[in-house]
This record gives sequence, C-alpha cells and structure tokens, in this order.
Amino acid sequence: MPTPYLHDDLFKINPDLKLSEYHIECVGDVLIIDDFYMYPDTIEEMLNDSWVLPWKYKKNSRNTKDYFDCRLINKLYHTEDIEFENQRFLRNKIFDFFKIKTKDTTLSPTFNIFKWEIRGISSKYQMFPHRDKSNAIASTIYLDSKHSGGTAFYTVKESLKGQQILKENYDIKVDVGKYYDFHECIEGVFNRCILYPGHYIHGGYIDDHDFYTDKWRKNQVYFFEKETCTN
Repeated sequence: MPTPYLHDDLFKINPDLKLSEYHIECVGDVLIIDDFYMYPDTIEEMLNDSWVLPWKYKKNSRNTKDYFDCRLINKLYHTEDIEFENQRFLRNKIFDFFKIKTKDTTLSPTFNIFKWEIRGISSKYQMFPHRDKSNAIASTIYLDSKHSGGTAFYTVKESLKGQQILKENYDIKVDVGKYYDFHECIEGVFNRCILYPGHYIHGGYIDDHDFYTDKWRKNQVYFFEKETCTN
C-alpha cells in the first residue's frame, strides 16, 4: 500500500545530534554527525519496502549477477521552491566546517542500495574507489540498523599516479591493495552522516561480505555543489 509523506516530516533532524571533526592522514578532514535523523527506523522501513533499479548497469557487467548495486531517487515534483530542513542544516555545517558556500539548489532524496548474490568474497576486494564531483561536498547518511564496514578513504599508489586504473561499470569489486593505499574506514554506524570534499578517493567498505548476502546495505547521498570558497 502506498504511504504518502512530507519530506521534512520523515527526514526530520534530531535536535540531540552529535558533531565531531575527524582528520584522515594523507586525505583530509571529515565532519561526522551522529544520531542525525529523528526517525531513522521509519526511513529504513521505507527503503526496505522499495523497488529499486540497478545503478550504472550494463548488460555485460557483474551487476545483477554477482551483486545488486541499485539507486533509488525520490524525484521532487513541487510547484514552488522549497528548501528542505536537512539540506539547509548540512549546507550550514559545510560552511562552518569547510568554509565553503554551496548552491542552495533543492536536491531529490537519493539512496544507494546494495547486496551480494555470491558468498565467500575475500575482504581484500572492496567497492570501487572513486572521486565524486570535484566541485562538490559529498554527504553519506548510513541507514543500516545492522551494518558491516562503512566508507574507506584511499590515495592512489605512487607508482600508478596519473594512470587510468579501472572502470567501475563492469565490476564494482576491486582488489584495492593493488592500486590504492588504504588510510582509514569511517564506520557506517546507523543514522550517522559524514561530510567530505568530493575529490577525496573513497569507496564502500565491507568487513564481512557474506553479511550483505542476506541483508541490504543502505545509505542516503547528497552532493552539494560549491558556489564560492572563502579560504
């Protein structure tokens, strides 16, 4: 049965959230916000009841064979300009922490949904390390009430800098140690939000891949484009 909702009712900010600043050596600074939403269980319930399409899908890729890598976008259809509370809050924190002003464009709620179809994958294989838009601040909000891993941050191995390493569209899993130096994994604690510059090399990290053969890995993502920088 369909369930209607208003954005700011479902994605209401928790007044008792907790902020912490974190520095990753060789990468940069990350802002961590714990207990971000007031109703994370309801948001997870919505995601659990959703039908989702494969993301970056090609017929000869491993997506839908070895795994399901999907994206859900709740497209906005408003007849007037609306600024959402959670996005306004994050834009303000981006300015406070990174000293970067971002465009006040309202963004559609967007979610990454993932699970494995095969078992026994070694932990040396992780999700494709990548950069997001270089002119954006990225936000990831973890929505697994039970989770394994989080988001890892990397730098390219010195011997491979300047080279095209791999293409993500065919296989999400990568033997990361061959191409990247691992620096840190920020744990994907339920209802945790992290903010970081989009040029950081990062990727989904799973401690136990078999954990996500029976469960889905779920997070919400935003990409806030820079307007001006006050640095």
